[in-house]
Amino acid sequence: MTSEKIDPWTKSEKHHTSNPAFYLSSSDNPGTPLVASVLKGPNYRTWARAMKTALRAKMKLGFIDGTIKKPTIGSRDFPNWEKTDSMVMAWLINVVEPSLHGSISHASTTRDIWLDLEERFAQINAPRIHQLWHMLCMMEKEHDEDVTSYYTKFKSILDELDELQPLLECNCEASKQMIQREEDHRVHLFLGGLENEEYSHIKATILNT
Repeated sequence: MTSEKIDPWTKSEKHHTSNPAFYLSSSDNPGTPLVASVLKGPNYRTWARAMKTALRAKMKLGFIDGTIKKPTIGSRDFPNWEKTDSMVMAWLINVVEPSLHGSISHASTTRDIWLDLEERFAQINAPRIHQLWHMLCMMEKEHDEDVTSYYTKFKSILDELDELQPLLECNCEASKQMIQREEDHRVHLFLGGLENEEYSHIKATILNT
């Protein structure tokens, strides 16, 4: 007996939908919470990263980053775009604290909502950046702490800093050198917290590579 490959697209969907991003499965519904955390304001960057990951998995990231454009009203793609954009909009609103709904409740597209939230909550937090760098510079491995736990704490701070101060994306040689310099800086900070003599050989090995 030959196995038949299941195609999630019906013939009518293939005919009427030219963009796979417009496809909605039977499990997609407006009440589906895509992420566990609800946007409350201060947690914007963590929330936004989780939301982007969830939408990317569903091939819907373009509705918030602007790469999927609104088709001309009356075009073949407009009904499918409108339906899918409304679904993504519902997913966004469902994971935003109700007290923050004021400025987004009248938005006409998902992209409008995303830009509004980004403008309100993605501002660079200079005091927090200063605090994180201070924590990194002062961090040392506790006497009863293993290296894995120390690294986990160190990496957590770096991840938050990368969210607040993302490196510019560029393939030029100068950019590559800046990235390497940043990596070297982080290695020195990490090793600086390993003051115990028992780690001297590890530090020497890393520094000599």
